[in-house]
Amino acid sequence: MRILPFRPCPFRGFAAIAVLLLLAAHADADATLRWKLKEGDTLSYAMDQKTLQKMTINNMQAETTATQTMDMTWHVRSVDDQGNAKISQTIDRIQFKMDVPLAGGSVEYDSKNAKPPEGPLGQFIGPVFDAMVGGETVFTIDPLGEVSSVKLPEKLVNTLKNNPLLASLGGSGGMFSEEGLKQMVGQSVVSFPEDSVSAGDSWDRMTEMKTPGGLMTVTTTYSYEAPEKQDGASLEKIAVKTRMTIEPAEGAAAQVKIIAQDSDGTVYFDNRSGRMNE
Repeated sequence: MRILPFRPCPFRGFAAIAVLLLLAAHADADATLRWKLKEGDTLSYAMDQKTLQKMTINNMQAETTATQTMDMTWHVRSVDDQGNAKISQTIDRIQFKMDVPLAGGSVEYDSKNAKPPEGPLGQFIGPVFDAMVGGETVFTIDPLGEVSSVKLPEKLVNTLKNNPLLASLGGSGGMFSEEGLKQMVGQSVVSFPEDSVSAGDSWDRMTEMKTPGGLMTVTTTYSYEAPEKQDGASLEKIAVKTRMTIEPAEGAAAQVKIIAQDSDGTVYFDNRSGRMNE
């Protein structure tokens, strides 16, 4: 048997380096997203929502537009050894405008404006928003962003219970019911999968809510895009889309059918400090 002398192949070395670079690039692209709040943290957020809904109600076309801005402050009361953070949330200001031609026209609300909103819709939502501003909502967030143990301000709960319209609906007032507002807290917090994600990966969160038209299911789809530099910080960019379906309730006064929908949003998450940036 002859033993041939070893002659290094120049391409083999380059190939090995290329593989290592590809692996390193893939490792950099992966991200294990987690909330990492600390006791004593104070965070300020502004949540902007713009909505356009076109619906068919009893064979009539209905179009609703709404814009809403909520300025809020989070105070982290405590964090246990599993990373579950107990949050005290205060809503500092609400600005809201909705146009609903089939339900009394338009309504505008600004908590910094002493003038109460007008019209049937204004009389309904005005007291609810008044009770939300300044009140303390307490809830818990785990490292994956799942929200639990939501406790609304007592003033807000009493306002919802004493609202004649909500009473006539049996409490199924959608987002303006106690259950709806609790779910809204959860929907405002981005959630994450247990596994790490790479660019293009998506995951869903589903919530259900009773409304006058039936059972509404809201599916929120998060899509991880890529890290993005903002003011010198590397933030994880996450696209957000929501989709609604309605299962009509038996004997409902109005039959609601969603004929089209589209939504988009963006979350910028600071994964190093484990908190939402924008």
